[in-house]
Amino acid sequence: MTINPLQPFQVRVQAPLTLLQTQTLLQFYQPLVGAPAISLYLTFANQSVDETYRNHRTLHTRLIETLNIDIVTLTEARHYLEAVGLLRTYREKLPHVDAERQTLLYDVQLPLEVHQFARHPLLSTTLFSKIGDQNYYQLLKQWEVEPLDTAHYREVTVAFNECFKYPSDDLVRNVSESVATRQFRHQFVDEELQIESATFDFAMFFKYLTAEGVDSAQFTYALKHEVLAVHEVYGLDEMQMMQIVLLAINDVTDQIQLDELKRIAAKKQFMSKKRQPTSSDSTAFPRHYTVDELEARKQELQQHLPNLSQGELGILLLCEQLPHDQFLTKTKATKGGFATDSEQFFVKDLASKSELPPSVVNLLMYHLLIWQGRASLFKGELQRVANEWQQQQLLTLEQTFQYLRQKDAETAKRAQEVKVPRNYQPRARREEKLPQWMLEQANSKETESPELSEDLEKAREEVQRKLDQLFNKGGNP
Repeated sequence: MTINPLQPFQVRVQAPLTLLQTQTLLQFYQPLVGAPAISLYLTFANQSVDETYRNHRTLHTRLIETLNIDIVTLTEARHYLEAVGLLRTYREKLPHVDAERQTLLYDVQLPLEVHQFARHPLLSTTLFSKIGDQNYYQLLKQWEVEPLDTAHYREVTVAFNECFKYPSDDLVRNVSESVATRQFRHQFVDEELQIESATFDFAMFFKYLTAEGVDSAQFTYALKHEVLAVHEVYGLDEMQMMQIVLLAINDVTDQIQLDELKRIAAKKQFMSKKRQPTSSDSTAFPRHYTVDELEARKQELQQHLPNLSQGELGILLLCEQLPHDQFLTKTKATKGGFATDSEQFFVKDLASKSELPPSVVNLLMYHLLIWQGRASLFKGELQRVANEWQQQQLLTLEQTFQYLRQKDAETAKRAQEVKVPRNYQPRARREEKLPQWMLEQANSKETESPELSEDLEKAREEVQRKLDQLFNKGGNP
């Protein structure tokens, strides 16, 4: 919202700031919103107000002169205060039709107490990412109150019903519980209403956790609050958040340690930045080729792999140009099936754990589903083959394809080297007379075996042809 320097405003304050609230404002909020925003907040909070807790209408030019900032900095500071819940802004509907002449009402909100701030998922996580883990925990430690040494003291505090007599103790308990319940609902109802996010799929996230054996009893509102805060601050998706939650599980109690989520997320972000490649052009995935780039890439692959067929060339290019989910879906569709949720999860999990390039992961799926003829992908086999390829340091499609060719050649060579020794004389064995039905079944298998192998080869060629057609005769998919 654009502010006109000549636009009037009013300030509404709830109560004067206490010393503790001021300290919280400076130590916890200032690293988030910056010094100009805190100066603006303190200026608002110390306005002279009337019996309605409002000041007289004033132009924004007066505020600009007081703070010695420009209108752009003032607007940015106000937005920061609104974002962290320290300020609410309203625009008067009347008496001016022009929005830039309507009075703005700034409703100043009191800052959270330290323990409330530390329990707020979004604010605490953002502060953690701003100042780092050591400064964050050191700041919290400064506000810790040492517990009373009960070895030297015995509590003699009287209870509520010892001073206030009611007809029934149950009434006192019911009244206290109802008040506490109302206060709890008042404090947390807004957060529960805002727990859903358009950018995070909690259903998928909890499905991932369930597949990893996490007890669904731990899927609480508190976990959703923390997960959503970490997701928004660090930009992590459902799969990455699942991995962070698994790392935050206590080895002894098997309970999710909510306080560990932000620390693990910060460490993961730091490590990912260290591993980030310097050249983004050569490692981008999925690749988007122009016509000239596609032709150059074809020539490059044919130069490294001279005996590459057109069908194999199309598959390698497809591995570079399709995301994992699309590649898996299209590959399973050519086999007449569909990609299951478990398969999509296994592939995403593998891509996040292994160091194989994404295009090689696609080739791994094709290797298992088409070359090996697997009906479905399974977690154990995916990780076993990926671990083998990673140990062989297969970092490109060319290296991986050459490695697969070499293994096929070695397998064929070993099969040819299996010969019977020249001087070997087999011992005479007593022939058992087989029943007629068994002889007929054996003869039928001998006659059907070549046909079955031919059918399998034809089916494989048909799948290869369908996948090759995805390129529209060599073009982009």
